[in-house]
Formats: sequence, structure tokens, C-alpha cells
Amino acid sequence: MIWVKRLSLALLGILLVLVMAIAALLYTPAGIKVALWGAEKVLPALSVAVAKVAY
Repeated sequence: MIWVKRLSLALLGILLVLVMAIAALLYTPAGIKVALWGAEKVLPALSVAVAKVAY
């Protein structure tokens, strides 16, 4: 039964790191630039002139 506890803690930790990475990507100016760069690479027709962070 201890393996269930360890597995659930590991999955919870991975989920927490993933949520923090997404938040850093979307809520920081550098993260927004990286996200826009990736979106422009995937969608060549996409063009964003200015990216602003609303505080």
C-alpha cells in the first residue's frame, strides 16, 4: 500500500511542476515572447506586432 502513496505523491509533484511551468510561461513577459515565438513557428500566417503583459 505504500507504493500507492509514493506514486500519488510523485504524480502530484509532476502536476505541480507542470502547472508552475505553464503559469511562468503565460504570466511573464519572457514567457509570452517564447509562447508567441512557438506559435508563429507552428502557424506561419500568425503575426503579432506587440505583446503586452497586463498587471
